[in-house]
Amino acid sequence: MNARIILYIIFILAVILASLLILLIPLKALSVITTPFSFKTFGIRKIEKWHSRTDTLANIFLIISFFGCLAIPFIPNNWGKWVFAGWLTLAWLAALSRAVRLSEVRSEAKKLTVIFFINCLYGYGILSGIGILDGGGLWTGANMWVEAIYTQDALKVVYYLTKPGFICYLIQEIIMIMSTMILWGQFKYMRLENKFHARNMFFYIVKSAIQIVLIIALGMFGLEVSESIYNVREEDRIIQHLLPGIDLNNVDLNKFGF
Repeated sequence: MNARIILYIIFILAVILASLLILLIPLKALSVITTPFSFKTFGIRKIEKWHSRTDTLANIFLIISFFGCLAIPFIPNNWGKWVFAGWLTLAWLAALSRAVRLSEVRSEAKKLTVIFFINCLYGYGILSGIGILDGGGLWTGANMWVEAIYTQDALKVVYYLTKPGFICYLIQEIIMIMSTMILWGQFKYMRLENKFHARNMFFYIVKSAIQIVLIIALGMFGLEVSESIYNVREEDRIIQHLLPGIDLNNVDLNKFGF
């Protein structure tokens, strides 16, 4: 088993462990801790014509998530990833604050299940979104595309036929937009309906698992897939610029106790 796979396993298990540890916090205590992020009923208004309600605040958060994530790679000095991390953390706390207040869900086990998957989605969203799983490779590729825009190289069709930067940008965007909008979407639904966003718990678990696996897969293999599509030479791969002279597959893990 090579070093990269072992590191992936460690990251995945670490998120699961952290998510389980949060479940040890009593729901009442968790409710108190997350109260500032619940926003109570602020932004919820009735639509008399349709005899329904809408959540203006959550809609604004969803719009910010989509367009904000599109702009984040353009933030200079690589600060964009930390802006994303902060926004995703706010989305996590907001979703968490509503999960502990599901008045339509009487079972504590179901509430804990919802909280667990919200925690996992946040954890893997952070790992994939800020580039921990791929050493920042997608971010580097996205930044190369942004730089190409400033130098006007990105205005040439040949650039998109030879360089993987734009594909890296798209994959990075999918990770960030998925992570933030899923959490804010759950926040909105739980505020309006006071129950989890699925027909039943089985479908909620399946849906959440698929979302999490997709985010993990893009974070782990998005860079390699994009470079394989463009048939990038080994010596020109982005990972070589990030870790010059280091081959993860040849790292002696015995030094670390593996």
